[in-house]
Amino acid sequence: MKTGKAGLAVAVKNKPDLIICDIEMPDMNVFEVLKKLKTETFTQKMPFIFLTARAEKSEVKNGITSGADDYLTKPFRGDELLDMVAKYLEV
Repeated sequence: MKTGKAGLAVAVKNKPDLIICDIEMPDMNVFEVLKKLKTETFTQKMPFIFLTARAEKSEVKNGITSGADDYLTKPFRGDELLDMVAKYLEV
């Protein structure tokens, strides 16, 4: 999805097993998206992973304390992403 609002609508409608979301979005920031997902009963337990180029410790801490389950920084290796997805989907 290109926007936070579009991604939020898809998540609410389709109830995915996992959400991977970039921090940078044009219309809603990721913290607003995450907050809305965590308030809905049927989406609050969905694993949520931030995917971003923001690698400073304060950014990572802010992401995790805001309710994200994990935080992956760019650039990343494919196996890092696959391991993280497997961790939350018990693959």
